[in-house]
Amino acid sequence: MIPYIRLENLLFIDIETVPMVPKFEELDEDYQKLWMRKAKYFREDLTPEEAFEKKAGLYAEFAKIVCISLAYLRQDDEHQFNLRMKSFYGDDEMTILEDFRDLIATYFNQRKYTFCGHNVKDFDIPFLCRRMIINDMALPRKLTFVGGKSGQSPVVDTFQIWRFGDYKNYTSLRLLAKSLKIDHPFEPLQANQVSGMYWDDKNIEGIRDYCQRDVLSVAQIMLKFKRFPLLEEEHVQSS
Repeated sequence: MIPYIRLENLLFIDIETVPMVPKFEELDEDYQKLWMRKAKYFREDLTPEEAFEKKAGLYAEFAKIVCISLAYLRQDDEHQFNLRMKSFYGDDEMTILEDFRDLIATYFNQRKYTFCGHNVKDFDIPFLCRRMIINDMALPRKLTFVGGKSGQSPVVDTFQIWRFGDYKNYTSLRLLAKSLKIDHPFEPLQANQVSGMYWDDKNIEGIRDYCQRDVLSVAQIMLKFKRFPLLEEEHVQSS
């Protein structure tokens, strides 16, 4: 069911990830062996090299975060919602994680704030936690719930909401946005496409733009769920 929560208390979040190195051959010998062991369980008939290029960005042990986008809604004096968005992105994952953690600790550490995203409960939040621990960082208080009872997790997940208890249903962010008549012009990127944009094209700005578009779409979906008017371009600020 759609949760009873103030939209102003939601922190819309999305991350983009890439393999830790451009090619399987650049892993050290131990990592290569560990990846080959994991790749045995993939349903697709892929070589370890092909599997690494296509799937490694999905696994925190073999990947890194290159962009985190965060946004929140505020109403102006005319009761119009506006979205303010901030992205941390680049080559230095440690800096990205530290800047994200500092922002959360400084401005959004109160209990009332709740992360919100599409499939955020099963991917984005666990991935963030794993990468912080791998980088020897303390988790911010807002993330220390992970691993507890699901009912205690301060996360609103539009993917889970749209299921309405139907665990056979999978709906992508793009399909959900389309169904709700929300503009989402970007084609969905597969993990290997994000990797190509980062390692081959050096297009980190394009990755940031895509990440921000996903965050905006989730915010629009929550507005739609709550039956508020959708945001127009002039109502969105990003940095």
